[in-house]
Amino acid sequence: LYSQDKKNGILIECMSTWLAGMLTFGNDLDLALNHYYKERKQLLTALSAAKANVVVISNEVGMGLIGASKLERCFCDEMGLLNQALGTISAQVIQVSAGFPLYLKGKA
Repeated sequence: LYSQDKKNGILIECMSTWLAGMLTFGNDLDLALNHYYKERKQLLTALSAAKANVVVISNEVGMGLIGASKLERCFCDEMGLLNQALGTISAQVIQVSAGFPLYLKGKA
């Protein structure tokens, strides 16, 4: 991210898959969360400093059923917090549903 310039674009897909991998690393959710928080901070710092145009793809998981297990609830909570953090540092946020874009931040 740091070495790219404005002429280049970067596509990052998919944050929800990345998060799922982070939370299921090892057998201890608390240890996985501690590792994830460090990685998340590094990712957000790198994205904030990126010179290239970056498109980040993520899923909205808070509009459906929430799972019964601790891991499922943790995933939904952390996905929402990650999406909020990404939206905060982004110039434009677009939610796409059924192929229709809804501009949440920035202009069309």
